[in-house]
Amino acid sequence: MDSNDGCVGFFSIKHHYHHTGDIYVCGVLPEYQNKGIGKKLFCFAENYLKQNGCKYIIVKTLSEIASYEPYMRTQLFYKSVGFEPLITLTEMWDEENPCLIMIKII
Repeated sequence: MDSNDGCVGFFSIKHHYHHTGDIYVCGVLPEYQNKGIGKKLFCFAENYLKQNGCKYIIVKTLSEIASYEPYMRTQLFYKSVGFEPLITLTEMWDEENPCLIMIKII
């Protein structure tokens, strides 16, 4: 998403098996957070995936068992747009960085 100052946020997505979208990476500059930009970007991504036949969207983030505050806010964001925790995998990244996979049915 662009402002007069340039790009302030982005979403990068992948397709898996023609029916699952994966939010591969995303971000909004800290000074632009909590202004609805992330939700607007997510809405664009969700609509794109839905129009292209996806039934599900997944995202991978640091699990709550790691208790790292910035990622706790990330999880709250994903929950606010309809994601639910699916599974935590310690073998995906490593035990110090457990991977939480979240899912949303669209």
